[in-house]
Amino acid sequence: MAECSLENCNEECFENEDKCILHCDKRDIYSESLVKKKFEEQLKIKYSNSINKFEKIIFPDINNIFDQTFNEISFQDCTFYGIQILNDFPHTDDVTLFDNCIFNNYISFHHIHFKCNIFRMCRFSNLVELTIYDSTFKKQLFYKNLHNNYPSKLNLIYCKFTNERFIVKKANTIIDTIKIEYCRFNSNFEISNCLNITNLTITNSLFNSNLQLLDNTIEKMSLLLSTIEGTGLITNSTIVSNDIYGVVFNEFANFQYSKFKSILNLSNVHFSKQSSFYNTTVEQSINLENTTFANEVNFIALSSKQRIIDENKNFVECSTPANVLNRETARKIKDSFEKQNNIIEANKYYVIEMKEREKELEITKNPFDWLVFKVHRWSSNHSQNWLLPLVWIFIISYLVTSIKTTYGIFETILYNIFIFGVLDKMANVINPFSIMTRGEILTFNMLFLKVIIAYLIYQFIVSIRQNTRRK
Repeated sequence: MAECSLENCNEECFENEDKCILHCDKRDIYSESLVKKKFEEQLKIKYSNSINKFEKIIFPDINNIFDQTFNEISFQDCTFYGIQILNDFPHTDDVTLFDNCIFNNYISFHHIHFKCNIFRMCRFSNLVELTIYDSTFKKQLFYKNLHNNYPSKLNLIYCKFTNERFIVKKANTIIDTIKIEYCRFNSNFEISNCLNITNLTITNSLFNSNLQLLDNTIEKMSLLLSTIEGTGLITNSTIVSNDIYGVVFNEFANFQYSKFKSILNLSNVHFSKQSSFYNTTVEQSINLENTTFANEVNFIALSSKQRIIDENKNFVECSTPANVLNRETARKIKDSFEKQNNIIEANKYYVIEMKEREKELEITKNPFDWLVFKVHRWSSNHSQNWLLPLVWIFIISYLVTSIKTTYGIFETILYNIFIFGVLDKMANVINPFSIMTRGEILTFNMLFLKVIIAYLIYQFIVSIRQNTRRK
């Protein structure tokens, strides 16, 4: 029988191949049971009871074949067509587990305590799904990933990263799914510069250090029922749809320069310390009704439209206020600006708050409040448009003057009727400026009366505007 053509391999060739069963191409035969059985037998014969650094071996679809008969397992320049390991296996902490390997199908690890770096400069086809369940990592999952290549689907469930950071960076392929469930990260968690993430889900997880989602494009992001003890950064990213619920940020939280294309609903989210939505774009609307801010928030340039920046990184146009989903959201943003003495920005959301309150009122249930809010908006856009009152003064003055001119003859007749004569005299008394305009001598008694009338008119106006005026 001919020997394997691979250098330093003396095994017999497999069937019509020019290499042995360990090194021959298994692209079309990786799932055949006979091939898998013969491969496992030959692997144990050659490598059992020795330090096992598997080199240039092409693995078929293998399932839990590494038992205690192997010592200090590692793989270099190997190819896999599917690998599942269900129990801990012997490996050392000073050698990378998979070094420059190629994966063409699923990868599944269960109940393993990883002492070493797992993947170094490996390549994953677009069919690879990596699932790791109930495992502990002492070092990095992806180490020196110079190819910037990652599995299409990554599932981490009940995993714990004790020392080294978790990082997915500059992915050059589409990542279909990253799912993190019931995990714990003691060092930084970073996903950055990934422009093709279809689905990112983080749920029921604890981050004892920083959570960093930087410069990404994500089709759907779900961040649920998790706690971030370090800094939470979701910055300079585009997120098409999102679901953020029950998250606790115990340190600084930063969403600046991110763009949310759907409703940003921060439901039952708690910010323990400072947070920033500086220059964050929310194209649809933002909901902060059930959001708790225990410290200062920066909402400057929160907008429904992304601001244009010139070559010198200066803004060339002003932002438009973000669309809010309810009145409470507008109130919280307004309150944040007021605490910072930023009255100009606070006024923008004060108007929105009043408009949302106006939507809540019904003419059948609250007729007087409804009328007050309508008049207040029509007359001055809730005290924000100084031109509107001038326009109304001009219109009303013009109409009254025109009516008096046109119907002057009727006015003369009406004044001769007793009741209108009495009302006319009452009107002169109620008008606090009537004596001054008529040129009569103002006595002290009349002055006292006019002051009282003026004070009563002022109180009437204040009462009318009680629910709409700025405090």
